[in-house]
Amino acid sequence: MSIFFCRSKNILFCCLILAVLSGCSFKSQPAQYHTLSAIDRSEKQVSGRSNFTVMIGPVLLPETLRRPQIAVRTGDTGIAFLEFDKWAGSLRDDTKRVMVENMGILLNDAGGIVVSDDMPVEPDYRIWASVTRFDGMLNDSVRLNAVWTLKDQKNQRVISMNPFFVQQPVTADGVSDMVMAHSLAIASLCREMADAILNLR
Repeated sequence: MSIFFCRSKNILFCCLILAVLSGCSFKSQPAQYHTLSAIDRSEKQVSGRSNFTVMIGPVLLPETLRRPQIAVRTGDTGIAFLEFDKWAGSLRDDTKRVMVENMGILLNDAGGIVVSDDMPVEPDYRIWASVTRFDGMLNDSVRLNAVWTLKDQKNQRVISMNPFFVQQPVTADGVSDMVMAHSLAIASLCREMADAILNLR
């Protein structure tokens, strides 16, 4: 009886050791972190002039995008969140950061200085953006829907409210390719904003 009990304990002990070793050998997949990118700064030369200032913000995003996982459309009404592909920071803050960088590059030749709304300056112009959709499908396209407002901050006058829509193709089937399409969609929005300001100068 005691021999059987000892053998049972040994078998149980061996099973526990195998279970622990198996758990160590099958590690969970590491998460990949992504960030948006601005347009190529080499396209513009640095200007020494400072003729006007533009403030970007606030930038509002839907509640569904206020999480680290990257959103992927699964149909007209379906949406999924990638467990192992995440934004490196807040998508809202990253979107505003890239908008500031893009606008600074696009307005540089005209002497424009672009800052975010957390800077203690009184700008000449201010831009608000309310994003209603910013997601896509792998190996398909990214959609950016927004309404942006341009204000003459000095005179406290709203110049225009503008709807914006772009469907940016995703050129390959990787998540990084879809993230690049997100960046290109923001670049299209910024070009429209920059043109509106330049037309006022």
